[in-house]
Amino acid sequence: MQKNLSRVAMWGALFLALGSAGASPARSAEGRETSLEQDRLAIENVAQDYVRALDGADLAAYLATLTDDAKFLSKEGNYFGKQAIADYVRPVLESRLAQMRDGTQANKGTHHVVTNVAISFQGEDQAIMRSYWMFAVARKTGGIELSLMGSAEDHFVKRNGRWLISERHVETL
Repeated sequence: MQKNLSRVAMWGALFLALGSAGASPARSAEGRETSLEQDRLAIENVAQDYVRALDGADLAAYLATLTDDAKFLSKEGNYFGKQAIADYVRPVLESRLAQMRDGTQANKGTHHVVTNVAISFQGEDQAIMRSYWMFAVARKTGGIELSLMGSAEDHFVKRNGRWLISERHVETL
């Protein structure tokens, strides 16, 4: 009888140990899923900060979404490094700000609209976001004009715990 109880206790301890070991990967997978969702949200927030900075003509906020070695690639031109990208974007944003100040701006505002977002992770610190985009202009005279539209492929990297755009491929229709 004692032998049987010892065997039951031994098998019970073994099953508990195996059950606990088996539960750990489930918790890890669940924790990883939560981490991926947090990363996905962080990437989407950076993408939103990017377009809001463009619409608000805020060069500093725009550049804060990019790595120092970022690339911007499009049919209109290719720019390598944050400084080259800043040199490309600065005149457009400065012109918009000047027109807003002196009242000569032909439009009330602009909105970059990003849709059909798909994010795929390429490991723990890299991701690719594919999306469609539209550029709408609200005219002072009334009405809204869909000025441009296209698609984008943004490469993100996680540096020092923060997701940033390292490469942006823009196609205009």
